[in-house]
Amino acid sequence: MLPAMRTAKFVFLSAAAPLLCCGLVVSSGCRDERRHKSSEDVEYPVVDAPVPADAPPEQVARAILDALKNLQSVRQNGLGRAGNRHKYDLAMATVESLAAKQRIYKLVQQRGSPVVPKDVSEPAALRLVAESWASIVAHYAGGFLFDTLKADVSRTLNRATVRILVENPDEQKRLEQIEALPEIAHAKDKDAHPLLRGSPEYLKLLRSRTLPEGFNVPIRKQLTLVMIQEEGAWRVLGLTLGPAPPHEAPKRQMSSAPAGRRNGV
Repeated sequence: MLPAMRTAKFVFLSAAAPLLCCGLVVSSGCRDERRHKSSEDVEYPVVDAPVPADAPPEQVARAILDALKNLQSVRQNGLGRAGNRHKYDLAMATVESLAAKQRIYKLVQQRGSPVVPKDVSEPAALRLVAESWASIVAHYAGGFLFDTLKADVSRTLNRATVRILVENPDEQKRLEQIEALPEIAHAKDKDAHPLLRGSPEYLKLLRSRTLPEGFNVPIRKQLTLVMIQEEGAWRVLGLTLGPAPPHEAPKRQMSSAPAGRRNGV
């Protein structure tokens, strides 16, 4: 089905003062010159949600994460390349089709911000929030651990929370290489016992090698999606990134075995 088109009055927005409201993080996202022109009419594609209207929260979460992954892939290839601008807009339109449009628009209007005019249109407000989501997950877009995706649904509150563990694939590979180093793999504590993985001493030792490489440990994070039902369908209201729960990184005794697929990866 060919996408329809909608016209949105876009306004000048600045990255200098992000708007934070009820789990909605509004920032400039990737640079798009169209968003820096006052009162310009911009056409955005509109696509149908890629899931059934009665899709459960887990399915909706999977769909929006796939769309965000596609967004990052297009970004990495460069928006200036032929056809990539259109691919980006279609991926963004898919993200927006799975967002709680009405509630998000009301929250943006209620919370306000020096960089978001009071007369901001619904499409413009939605695009702002959707681009902030893309920015939040950008570093982990290639490392969504879908087998860890879990949903907590409250029918009485008409609300659902979906959690998924994420990690940057490049950091995971580099971490495995560091953990395989003899001084790490065979490290011992003050009592000459092998260090326990995940222990403060072990993490401190790891950081002495990872920080100079430009990343910190633990590398695994938790992405949380808050959902509500809008017009009978589950839709995403907010997205946040935080530390993974402690039990997701169990303390295990080190051995001389290759790092391989440690940490459950």
